[in-house]
Amino acid sequence: MTEQAVEQQPGAVRVAVVGAGVSGLAAAVRLVDRLKDRGRAAEVTLFEPGPPGGACRTLLEEHGGERIVRELGPDSFLSRPPHLTAFCERIGLGEELIGTNQSPRGALVWTKRGPERAPEGFTLLAPSRWGPTLRSRTLTFWQKARLLTEPLRPRGPAARGAGDKSAGDESVAAFVRRRLGRGVLERLAQPLAAGIYAGDPERLSLAACLPQFAEDERARGRVTGRKPNAGAKADGGARYSLFITPRQGVGAVATAAMRTLADAGVAVRPEAVTVVRRDGAGWRVRTTAEERFDAVVLALPARVAAGLLTDDQPDLAADLGAIEYSSSLIVNTLHREEEVGRPLDAFGLVVPEALRSDATAPGEGDGLSAFAVSFASRKFPGRAPAGWVQLRTFLGGVNRDRSAAAEPERILEATRRELARLLNVRWTDAASNSARISRWDRAMPQYNLGHLDRVAAVEGRLADLPGLELAGNSLHGVGLPAAAGSGVDAADRVLAALAAR
Repeated sequence: MTEQAVEQQPGAVRVAVVGAGVSGLAAAVRLVDRLKDRGRAAEVTLFEPGPPGGACRTLLEEHGGERIVRELGPDSFLSRPPHLTAFCERIGLGEELIGTNQSPRGALVWTKRGPERAPEGFTLLAPSRWGPTLRSRTLTFWQKARLLTEPLRPRGPAARGAGDKSAGDESVAAFVRRRLGRGVLERLAQPLAAGIYAGDPERLSLAACLPQFAEDERARGRVTGRKPNAGAKADGGARYSLFITPRQGVGAVATAAMRTLADAGVAVRPEAVTVVRRDGAGWRVRTTAEERFDAVVLALPARVAAGLLTDDQPDLAADLGAIEYSSSLIVNTLHREEEVGRPLDAFGLVVPEALRSDATAPGEGDGLSAFAVSFASRKFPGRAPAGWVQLRTFLGGVNRDRSAAAEPERILEATRRELARLLNVRWTDAASNSARISRWDRAMPQYNLGHLDRVAAVEGRLADLPGLELAGNSLHGVGLPAAAGSGVDAADRVLAALAAR
C-alpha cells in the first residue's frame, strides 16, 4: 500500500475519535464543547466506516397505515446514571425522551408450567421485599425456606477482608448459591442477569458486574431487603420505572449527535482505521493514508482496538484481547393480537438456562434457542399498529456463538418454534414478511472472573501512553449510559493530557 502522509496544520490541536457508537459520539461532542470553551483552535475527526450509532439502530416503517418504531439493537436505556440522558439534552433530544408505559410492567419467567411473573421487588439477584417472592410460584417451598436463611448466612472471605474489590473474585453464580440458594440462581437470578449480560453466571465476576451486591454483603451482612434507587419502583426483574427512550427510537441519538457534530464542523470520515501507532508526543492513524494527531480516542470494542494496536503496543493489545465477547441474534416480528395465545401482561419474558430448548447441549448445534423475548409494543407507544404486537426474540448468547452465522431461513424457523413454545404464537406469512434479523457477532463483552485485574492492567498501560484513550462498554459497564459516560471521561482525559504538554 502506498501511504500518503497528511500532516497537521500549524497551531491547531487535532484529535481523532475512532468509532461512532454512543461512546465515540459522546467523546466527539465533549471534545468540541470543551475546546470551544477554552478558545483553542481545534480539529476533531471522527472515523466510522459503517452507520453511526453502533448498536443503536432503529427502523421507522409503515405498517397498516401507521408509522412504527422497530429497534434492531437496544430499545431503551436507564435514566440513571444520567450520562446518556445529559447527552440527549445536549444534542437536542431532551424533550423527545419518553418513559415506559405504566402497565403492565415487570417480567415473566419461563417455568415448566409456563410463564410466571417475576416477583415484584426482585431485582436481578435478590428480593427487596419478602412478601411477593414468598407468594411467587417461581420458587418451590424448600427454595423459599432456603432463601429465608439469607440474612443469617456468614459473609464470604472477600467481604470479611479489607474491602479490596479485586480480592477473592467470586462468580455471580457462586455468590447467589452461597447466599440465596441454588433455586434462586437457576429460576430467577440466572435468567434475569442473562437478559442484561448474555453471559454465563458461572464465569461472570460479581465484583465487575454487580458490585453493589458485594458491597451489601460487606456493609450489611445480607443482600435481601435492599432498597431500590431513589425514585425507582422495584418492578419484578428490572427497574422499569427508570427506562427511557427517544420517541422515535434509540437510533435518534446517533442522528441528533451527527447533526450536532456537523454544525460544529467536525469531519466525519467513512473510512476504516487499520493501524494506530505512537509518533513522538502524538499518534499516527492509518486508513488508506496516514495522518498525525495530537491524541486519539478509540471508541471501539476491546477486541477491535487490540487489532489496531498489535504492532505498536503489543502488551496493551494482549490485555485488551483477553476480554471475551458473546454473540446473539435479535429477531423483530409483528403479530396480530389474536395470534398470540398467552397474555402479554409484562414487558418481556426470560428463559432459565436449564429450560432453554437446547439446554442439554448448549455447545452443540446451531445455538438457535431463545433466552428472552421482549414485548416491545407493551413497553413503549408507537411500536405496533392498533390490534398488533411487536415481539423481539433474543437467540444465541454465551456458548452459542454459532447462532450468529446461521442462515436466515433457520433463524426464522427457530423463532417460529420458540415463540410457539413460549407464547403460543400462531405464525403466519405476515410474521415472516415482517421479520427483521439483527446479527450481533461478538458484540457483548463478558466481565468474567479476573475482569477487574484486566482493567487495571489496561489502565496501567494507558497511563504511560498520554494522548491515547479508550471508550466504550469493554471495561466499566455494558449499558448505554455507561458507554456515554466513558466517552465523556475519555475526552476529558485527552484534554488533560494535551494541557500537560
